[in-house]
Amino acid sequence: MFNSGKLDPSELIPTVEDIKQILPLLQSTLSTSFQEIEEDLSNTPLDPSVKDAALQLFANMELEGSFFMLVLVPCWLLYRDHPTRLYRKARLGDLKALEKLLRLDPLVLHDQSIGSRIQALRFTNKTAAYQNLLEAPLKRPKAKITRKKMKYAIAGLISGIATIINKPLTEPEIRALFDAVTLDADGSPIDTDIADSPEAFAKAINRDRAFWLRAFLPDKKN
Repeated sequence: MFNSGKLDPSELIPTVEDIKQILPLLQSTLSTSFQEIEEDLSNTPLDPSVKDAALQLFANMELEGSFFMLVLVPCWLLYRDHPTRLYRKARLGDLKALEKLLRLDPLVLHDQSIGSRIQALRFTNKTAAYQNLLEAPLKRPKAKITRKKMKYAIAGLISGIATIINKPLTEPEIRALFDAVTLDADGSPIDTDIADSPEAFAKAINRDRAFWLRAFLPDKKN
């Protein structure tokens, strides 16, 4: 599942120039993402052309696509962490991290380091912990991915990118963006998934922005 070798963190951090190039695409990407989220959560069939394109993408990049959709994104949304860091904690013996990882990706049972950690519990008579980890792959993650949670994560990402390029956006500006996307998507003037209270939405934006900034700029305090 993961590369156990050392990874240079700088390879994962986008530069300011990279983000500037991505920003003009954010509006169209956000609009598309909202439509896909709505269709997925409401069981509305995808447009045939979109479905064919998605299937072709996964056919060409089966391993990468599966990891992204089934491990990376859920790990961000559910646990607010990168799967590599979760894996590292699990290898070091963090039982909570190990349970989260097993609930997210049962195949990690085949990892030698993870398997050794689980067997160590068995041979040290920690029966309850051992049994709990054996059952974890058969269970869903305890946290749930909701439409509101996904939108708040996107709002935090937008705010984080705007902060990095020194073009900060206020809560009303980000709310207006979400309302505009909802209007384009289904004709509704207001995104009802967003909290009515400006204070509540601002708090959610700040929380998720801090998460994204830690991911983009791990060596800086946010």
